[in-house]
Amino acid sequence: MNKTQLQEKLQQFVADGAVLNVELYLQYEVEKQTKTYLPAAEENKLSPALGKIVSNQIKSKFFIENENYQYEIVSAHSAEANNIRQVFHISQDKIPKSASIFGAVVKDEAEEFPTTLELKDAWGYVFKVDCPEGTIYLWKRNYPVAVINKDRNYSIFFSNRKLNLFDKDLLRLSNHFDVMLIENELIIINRSEFEKAFDYVEAMQTTASENVKVITKTKLIDVDGLAKIADLSKNKKTLRKLLNINPKSKVLTKEPTQIARLAKKYKVEFNLTDDKKQLLITTKKAAIAFVEMLNDDYLKSEFSGSLYKIKGKSIIDDKKK
Repeated sequence: MNKTQLQEKLQQFVADGAVLNVELYLQYEVEKQTKTYLPAAEENKLSPALGKIVSNQIKSKFFIENENYQYEIVSAHSAEANNIRQVFHISQDKIPKSASIFGAVVKDEAEEFPTTLELKDAWGYVFKVDCPEGTIYLWKRNYPVAVINKDRNYSIFFSNRKLNLFDKDLLRLSNHFDVMLIENELIIINRSEFEKAFDYVEAMQTTASENVKVITKTKLIDVDGLAKIADLSKNKKTLRKLLNINPKSKVLTKEPTQIARLAKKYKVEFNLTDDKKQLLITTKKAAIAFVEMLNDDYLKSEFSGSLYKIKGKSIIDDKKK
């Protein structure tokens, strides 16, 4: 999905005069299972106000750009770049935990909110946003600090010109959201919360293993070296490097001696087996360096001729030469 496609899908939610119906669902974690509840009807009478807030938030996040705020849509596996705001996306099918977070809302299977639960224990909440042309779902992680507890706070408010003491716990809803589900795509605003709540690392380790098999088939790396590369999937930062492996990288078509010689230009040292038919990957540092070569993280400037190792990049033209 690119920016234009996303804006087309969201246009109906920000159009002038758009009428949005918003339902609020509260979520609790019970024995590592996500339970979703539909609050009592009076809480959902906020729908008109919430609809306006949601519409304005979508507009500010995805439609209003200026010299101080610009963004691009990139894969959830992409390395973070410092020069532009990144909004990440990934297919819902690739994140199993997504079904337990959004499933009860999408399938209209949320349970009635039980009186035994306390707001301070809420794990997260979902806004179901309906308009005549479609539905989106917004998820936000909740923390106890967002709950104003009546037992510890004595707050007053004005109602019909009268002074009152509130007698219920209050949940402060954020006007920001962490993850949006639109059709079958997850749009990620808060990457950190997404990765923790949606079990991103666990979900992606299988994909990473498949990418390691691509390297295995070339027989470029010795057995112990392949194990070092596979171990990168155990850490979130290095896992992302495995996920970005280009299976069609030209590096995989070269001889070990050619790879070692090219790497040396970028101050990366690879040892060879005695028969020079394989690369010896003996350290985590070497494993990362090899994967970075597959990911085109070592580049030469056509303008200056300088050599660079880069953290993140945006493709300008990915046509095959």
